[in-house]
Amino acid sequence: MNGESTRGATAPGTGRVPRQNERGTGLRERKKAQTRRELRAGAARLFADQGFAGTTVADIAAAANVSERTFFRYFDSKEALLLPDGEELFARIGAELAARPPREEPVEAVCAALLAAAGPLAGGSAAAAAPAPPVPKVPAQPVPRSGRAAPAAVPSAPPVPAASAEPETAVSARAGVAVDRLLHAFDGFEERLTDLVAARLPERTPDRDLHAAVLACTCLSTVRAILRTRSARRAAGAAVAEPADMLAAALGVLSGIGSGAGGR
Repeated sequence: MNGESTRGATAPGTGRVPRQNERGTGLRERKKAQTRRELRAGAARLFADQGFAGTTVADIAAAANVSERTFFRYFDSKEALLLPDGEELFARIGAELAARPPREEPVEAVCAALLAAAGPLAGGSAAAAAPAPPVPKVPAQPVPRSGRAAPAAVPSAPPVPAASAEPETAVSARAGVAVDRLLHAFDGFEERLTDLVAARLPERTPDRDLHAAVLACTCLSTVRAILRTRSARRAAGAAVAEPADMLAAALGVLSGIGSGAGGR
């Protein structure tokens, strides 16, 4: 009996003692998840403190107490850290879709949910990684006995640190990288999004599974088109409309296609 008592506790809810390799696998997965979180947290601090351009992979790895080689086991570049994990992004999408009015048209609801979840990431995360250059302060001038202030000397602007002097073209390029990564992440969401869409459709919808799949893929393509167009307009220096305004225009295009007027 003593031998039986030393084999370990039973796995919760199973009444079974987990094998050694199962316990080891669980521990490894938890350690990997912890390392991933530490890399993301360290990168966020460094981007805020010294800018995206002034932060290296070596800096991020050191902040998490790992090697550069370990960093590349989790992320292929520091640009990958501009976006949240795919699971986090999809959780945002699910929450946004659940918050949409139940009677809203499915295409509008799904597109709006996708944009609400992705908009801040595609539109602001990359640019926010580089802080604005500091504004030089004009020193206070002494007031002479005449009571009139001496003319203030105009100081020459101090050199801007390299970490914050990133050209606008670099910020735009980085925003484009973030958008491309976001669109790539969307590619893996089709099946999962199809399930979310199906849950919004009435149970008696004809070909409900096909209906949901078509809606999911259409909405993903529509949002991809909006994000790509916004990125291209921004890179060209053109005015960039809000995602919600572009969604209304995109839905108009879809409506025209559905009515056969798209090519007229």
